[in-house]
Amino acid sequence: MQGPPIGDIEDAHRAILYPWQWADDLDRPSSAAFRDPVLSVDIKSRTTPAETRARFRGEVKLVEFGCGEARSIGFDTRDEPDAASPDNRAHAHVYCVVEEKRRKGAARRLAEARRLVRAVDARRAPRAGSLSGLGA
Repeated sequence: MQGPPIGDIEDAHRAILYPWQWADDLDRPSSAAFRDPVLSVDIKSRTTPAETRARFRGEVKLVEFGCGEARSIGFDTRDEPDAASPDNRAHAHVYCVVEEKRRKGAARRLAEARRLVRAVDARRAPRAGSLSGLGA
């Protein structure tokens, strides 16, 4: 059973962890970052980019998208705990509710609609004012 919906006015952070999830030539996530039927995100109002980044190793890019905008594209954000990180109270799942043959197009629209948070390599401290790529 799915958890309660996250409100349309909330924003979500999606961690981009793998090179194949990022389109360097477009300086944005690829649709592959949003193509799975269920995605893990953190709700922005419940955490900080630094807290989200700290849950991962290596280079982490964070993108932000509005839950209402995502819902209009076919992605339903639900308040659900992360079994692997039960202390993460910001966690939610995003369900792609469009039919499978239309999922890639929906994922592309969400990738295009996102906002960059900023790029940070989790192995280094971020430099003040650094906006290189994205991350937390």
